[in-house]
Amino acid sequence: MNSAIYRGFIMEHYRAYKWAAVGFLVVFAGFVGAVSYWSGPASVEAVVEPSAPVAAPGGRVAPSAEKLAGGANVDIQPLLSSENELFLQGMIEQFSTRPAVGSAATVSAASIASATNEPIVVASSAPSASSGSDAGASSASGGSTSGGAGSTATESTPPRRTTGVGVGGRNVGANSTELRIPATFPIVHHKYFIGERELFGYSPLYQPNTVTFDINNRPTIRVGNIIQSLTGNSWTENNWYTAARRVFAGWRYAVQTGPFTDERVVFDSDGWAYTIINNYYHNRPNTPWEARLLYSPDYCVSSTPTWKGLYLGEGKARIEFNDSGNLSDYPPAVLRWSRPYPDPTPAVDTLHLDVLSKNGQTLIISDSTVITTIWMGGYQAGGGNWSVSTGSKIHIVYPENDGQSNGTPQYAVTYNRSSRTLSSPFLLGYGATGDPGNPPDRHCVPAITVDRDGYLHVILGAHNRPLQYRKSLAANSTAGWSDVEDIGLASVNSGYKNVFTYVSLICGNNNSIHVVARASGHGGPIHTGKHFLVYFRKKENHSWEVLNELVIPFKTNYSNYYHNLNIDRKGRLFLSYMYFANWMLQSEIAAYRAKWPTEIITLNRNKIDKTDPAGWRYDCRGAKPHDPVILMSDDGGDTWKLVTTGDFVEGVL
Repeated sequence: MNSAIYRGFIMEHYRAYKWAAVGFLVVFAGFVGAVSYWSGPASVEAVVEPSAPVAAPGGRVAPSAEKLAGGANVDIQPLLSSENELFLQGMIEQFSTRPAVGSAATVSAASIASATNEPIVVASSAPSASSGSDAGASSASGGSTSGGAGSTATESTPPRRTTGVGVGGRNVGANSTELRIPATFPIVHHKYFIGERELFGYSPLYQPNTVTFDINNRPTIRVGNIIQSLTGNSWTENNWYTAARRVFAGWRYAVQTGPFTDERVVFDSDGWAYTIINNYYHNRPNTPWEARLLYSPDYCVSSTPTWKGLYLGEGKARIEFNDSGNLSDYPPAVLRWSRPYPDPTPAVDTLHLDVLSKNGQTLIISDSTVITTIWMGGYQAGGGNWSVSTGSKIHIVYPENDGQSNGTPQYAVTYNRSSRTLSSPFLLGYGATGDPGNPPDRHCVPAITVDRDGYLHVILGAHNRPLQYRKSLAANSTAGWSDVEDIGLASVNSGYKNVFTYVSLICGNNNSIHVVARASGHGGPIHTGKHFLVYFRKKENHSWEVLNELVIPFKTNYSNYYHNLNIDRKGRLFLSYMYFANWMLQSEIAAYRAKWPTEIITLNRNKIDKTDPAGWRYDCRGAKPHDPVILMSDDGGDTWKLVTTGDFVEGVL
């Protein structure tokens, strides 16, 4: 056979064998994937949406950062100076002997599959009271220890799980003290990522997240795939995801958890418990989200509550939660938003009100009403109510995307359960943003609360701009409102100006209005360029007070807290938050990697801020919120403290 024919023969058969092999691999991979998907466990996924940067102060470009220009996923660790490396090593050694801190971990699919609905009891031999100096005291000595009795923690098998957003709890057997020293306020984080756990030995028996209270004032905290509840001096954990799989007969979808979903467990006056599930088909693109509801008629009288399920419809949902003046006679209202595929331009959703009613021991949707078809899909990073129920009425606030450039229009509307009618919307105002042209912005989400006399109070949402307040002119009505009032702009001490994003709003038992928001400081020695967490209030028949700082980060530029403000049945305020940082300097990225080495963060090549005199800042993909915290004020906001199990025990009725 001559060489040309031989080469042709080889090439012809080589191509045939090659494509046969490729085809076999594709078919085999598809078969393995299908088997894995349909036989493997569904997952509880943490979805953290990207954060928008805030422009850093102008200045020169740091010459040392030139090496990183335009680099995607650049590993900056080798570029650190030896001085920075020594500092980081010193920081790690300095805190290595302090109490155990919350570890970063994820909920694996295997752990969910093996989990049962049997409760896990995390017990304390004695409640640990975090007594001592009042929160907010000027003393900063930090030398005293907690005045509470020491406790011994035990943990049953399987071990305590952690959530998929890096907010995990500790091994409760590692340290018997929940709080080493009382916190001083404002809490000032130290370089690098040194927070409440290291500064005060905060190591609670519970996994912190948004806390709610049942009719006996027993705290309930949903984190990841578990629901924690207090029984006596012990925390009991039940796996709600396993219950949902059973309730919805083999339902196996990926579930959204973390700061951009509603993880509250809400209670009505009969003691029924409700919690939202937002899910989507795993690994199926362009498939709409679905919203479901778990509810339990016997949650408050059983250590192993019976859960039932209700399918709400396409989209995501958020549930009305307990304030001091709402949810007296009916199940909570549910707001659900859905978007057609492909996404419309501009990106808008249809907002539905799902009205729940009881039929014996079963929950039904008695009505579903469209509120608007141009809802401005809102961030949930602030924890204010979007609806409040008073008597037979449900009052709703919402933003719209009207395609204009004069801000984000925000409305109030009332649904009447008796007549099943919706009132005409009332335009409350426009939420301002810092973007050129001031277009509608989904950060501009309003919040609503109702006082004991039935008057409604609203904070208009803003994005790094002033907050605005309005009060209804008549009780139980959205037909008329007081004039718009700017609030929280300046501190009485130094006169620096602030702008705000992410509103949490609660009305106290004495009709005081309480607000927590993220502030961006523009002046003052420790505030310029930082995003810090602030609290301010309006006592009944008084003007708004100047704000108080609660948490100040160590770094400038982007910070977020995913904060939620709640109230218990004794009128005590509870604030949950977790710290999230982005747009980091080289040294901050290295410190992040040193503290959470199992996480993979990469640098976004398309987003590099070269304007900060301190150096270039990088948008870090994969960064997560960490070290969740719960604060409490039992004096109407005058002072605050880190919450231990003993504080919860003292509140149970």
